[in-house]
Amino acid sequence: PLVEFVSIEVTQDLDRGITELNQPKYWEALRVRFRKYLPERFNVKVPLPEGTVTVKGTEEEHRQAEQFPYAELVGAMAYPAAHTKLEMRYTVSVLSRYMSNWTLEHWGLALKALMYGISTKEIGLMFSQRLDRKGLNVLSAYGDANFRRPPERSGGCSVVMMNGAAVHVSAKQHSTIATSTTSAELTEQYLCSNHIMGFRNMMSEMGFELSEPTVLYQDNKPAIDIANNNRQMSESTKHMDVRVFKVRERIE
Repeated sequence: PLVEFVSIEVTQDLDRGITELNQPKYWEALRVRFRKYLPERFNVKVPLPEGTVTVKGTEEEHRQAEQFPYAELVGAMAYPAAHTKLEMRYTVSVLSRYMSNWTLEHWGLALKALMYGISTKEIGLMFSQRLDRKGLNVLSAYGDANFRRPPERSGGCSVVMMNGAAVHVSAKQHSTIATSTTSAELTEQYLCSNHIMGFRNMMSEMGFELSEPTVLYQDNKPAIDIANNNRQMSESTKHMDVRVFKVRERIE
């Protein structure tokens, strides 16, 4: 039975139909590696404080912080964030924007993220045969976006789930500027549909039966209506016709 794979610890209970993945030893190793920057005691509940807004620092602000191993720390956290601490994907995405010009503020946020990972080191992913109400080996997905007024780019998050846990999380800024909330939501909807198709294709190649469509959950009604061809595209969304038509095709 698989017990560990590249620092990912695997616990299987075949009688209960449960598989758990976590990396407590990895986080303990990071505690030792960066111990001189950490307080003696801490218990951090979230990887990034709610409402956190980060901005690029000046050269002077970077010089004040350049002695701290910021890039090394963020790079070290990127590994578990990609495999067992998927809720940290957004945090790592934000921190990664400043790998060459971090400030003391960015360094403080990176340490908070590290303390969160250490505080919750036993929590990872748990897949179950029987606990997912959607059924066994049934994919589902969630897509959401936050609209930021131009010239800022909006960001979004897509989560693909199966058997009670996430199998993929993507959280990052969009490559294009959105002109409205619906526009941002449609962009993330399209990106999420790409992830869904990738997993459906892979599962089909592996022999899984995919007799039903995959549900993509979203909370923006205009974006849902446009994707289902129940609403015409407006002045602020009609420039997205290629992405929208592709999503419509996939729904059909």
